[in-house]
Amino acid sequence: MAKLYAKRLAREERKVRVIYISSYIPRQCGLATYTKDLTTAINLLNPQCLSEITAINDCGNHYDYPWEVKFRIDQDDLGSYYKTADYINQSSAEVVNLQHEFGLFGGKIEEYSGEYVLALAKKIKKPLITTFHTVLSRPSSEQRKVVKELTKISKAVVVMIEEAVRRLVKLYG
Repeated sequence: MAKLYAKRLAREERKVRVIYISSYIPRQCGLATYTKDLTTAINLLNPQCLSEITAINDCGNHYDYPWEVKFRIDQDDLGSYYKTADYINQSSAEVVNLQHEFGLFGGKIEEYSGEYVLALAKKIKKPLITTFHTVLSRPSSEQRKVVKELTKISKAVVVMIEEAVRRLVKLYG
């Protein structure tokens, strides 16, 4: 039944070109696996506009990525975030999906706040959809700032559970 429904959706919906910003396989990271599974499923529904990945490299590591990774961010290099935004703005993508997890993005203010992602998000000129994989119940002031800013910049926000929606409203405004 689900397969039949997916085929029907694939015929009826407009094809949208998406760039996903995330860690990605072969990096050993749950988010990398999640994004691979997500894009594989989306590609089945949208074969004319295959997903493109901008992968986040952790400090000192370089990976032999599959073909769908078209650009890379060096996690701890702020200039890399600006270059990524330029690449995305010049691409044929219509939408950008940012997979957010604390500790994934670099920054100098506070460990795990990941404020470099804000430089990227502010410079992207295409609609941004942010998926928050963790919405902290006790964020630091810097973590709160990053989430609030990303929420303002984003055209849409995705969370995994209802409790995350309540936290976003209550703790992050």
